[in-house]
Amino acid sequence: MKKKIFGSIAVLAIILLGMLFTACPTPDPTTKEYTITKATLNNGQLIVKSKALEGANVLISATVSDDYFVESFEVTTASGSKVSVAAFTETEAGASASFTMPAANVTVGGTFGLKDLALTTSIVPTGGGTLTLSKTTAKMSWQPSKSTMVFVQSLTISTIGETSEIF
Repeated sequence: MKKKIFGSIAVLAIILLGMLFTACPTPDPTTKEYTITKATLNNGQLIVKSKALEGANVLISATVSDDYFVESFEVTTASGSKVSVAAFTETEAGASASFTMPAANVTVGGTFGLKDLALTTSIVPTGGGTLTLSKTTAKMSWQPSKSTMVFVQSLTISTIGETSEIF
């Protein structure tokens, strides 16, 4: 009887060991880990891991400076090939997106755009004046009629984070 119990335990142990080794996936020896480099950008910061396995889903996040937004993310391999980036999701602080890690080292970059700025103007007397604005410049001109006198009491120009009183 002891031989029968010992034999049964031995068979059970062999079965359990066999199940253990067949149930555990073995790592694919052909899958390699590659490096992810972040590009240095103005007006924001990229957040991405520094390494990933080929085929892994990699998350990119960005935080942006005040008055900026994320226009796009770019991922390129060391040879210059573009890697497809999933459509990004905007967040209050920036944006996030993902890409599938290719079998190559990559550089992750982004483009940050300047938000449209609000402007309130008042020109008195009305008529004859123009104010032209872009995201980076402001130009004011006044062409009064001969019978109109124009007095400018003050002129203040505000840019991102800075206000300058001209006179």
